[in-house]
Amino acid sequence: ALLFASLFAVFANLDYFIRFIKGKLSVSGAPIAHIGFALILLGSLLSNAKREVISRNTLQVDLGKDFPNDENILLRKGDTLSMGKYFVTFTGKQKEGINIYYEITYFEHDDVTNSLKKSFTLKPFVQLNERMGNVAEPSTKHFFNKDIYTHITYADLEDLTSKADAEGYKEPIEKSLAVGDTVATSGNLIVLVGLDPNVNKDSLGLGKDDIAVAAQLKIISITNDIHYARPIFMIRDRAVYTNETEIENSGLKIGFVKVDPETGKIGLAISEKKNSEREFIIMKAIIFPYINILWIGCILLIIGTTIAIRNRIKSSQRLKK
Repeated sequence: ALLFASLFAVFANLDYFIRFIKGKLSVSGAPIAHIGFALILLGSLLSNAKREVISRNTLQVDLGKDFPNDENILLRKGDTLSMGKYFVTFTGKQKEGINIYYEITYFEHDDVTNSLKKSFTLKPFVQLNERMGNVAEPSTKHFFNKDIYTHITYADLEDLTSKADAEGYKEPIEKSLAVGDTVATSGNLIVLVGLDPNVNKDSLGLGKDDIAVAAQLKIISITNDIHYARPIFMIRDRAVYTNETEIENSGLKIGFVKVDPETGKIGLAISEKKNSEREFIIMKAIIFPYINILWIGCILLIIGTTIAIRNRIKSSQRLKK
């Protein structure tokens, strides 16, 4: 229906422009603006209907339901991975004011030299906003017949200069998760697999009326090592306690610190060791074809509106005379 309406608006106004006003630009503001608006709708429809997600996770690392594998790619700094017809590399980041820019370089295969040739570089960024929350802004490469849109879906924004305790752990960060959710740290993905109320209370020194629940966690490192953890949330004599779990191989210390019965979510306090693991990001890249139809529509809408305003001003001046 939208396709028919858009095409009808284009051809009907084009017919009016040719047959009725004989192509006179001085009085063609309305049909030009209407054609522009119709092309905006048409471009949006075609571009979104035919869009192609090229950032598919090819590593043997399940990114969890929060970062679908068919839409996201995990890039370690310095690695080069294939993505559609391109190869991409995360080369580094740079902070400018409240913005953190991530440099993503795209390469194409050169059949003549049988090597990778740099095609272009995009710099999507994350804007730091303590009041409203951090905002990820995409970066776009424009071609004649398409746009390539690149967006950061996860990056570690923690200040690398943050203090660590005597064991080398950074200050804990609290994350809220429901069963099945995934949270990313600088070197691991943590998945909440489930909650287990069958905890041995005697081993924890709890009475029969005390409460204990274990969070079943699956921890996946960026090198695809998998570990499991069971931090425990306890209520004893109406006071809340947590049995913190340390996962040395992953450089993590996790405490189960909160239960929200209304949302069904739990709170985890996650501390991570400062280590030499390479930085990584998770990003999404989408190709929007036919997007220039939309941009042409924008230009025609502005031109038509300008002509119409100019004619209205001239008409008002004639009436005053």
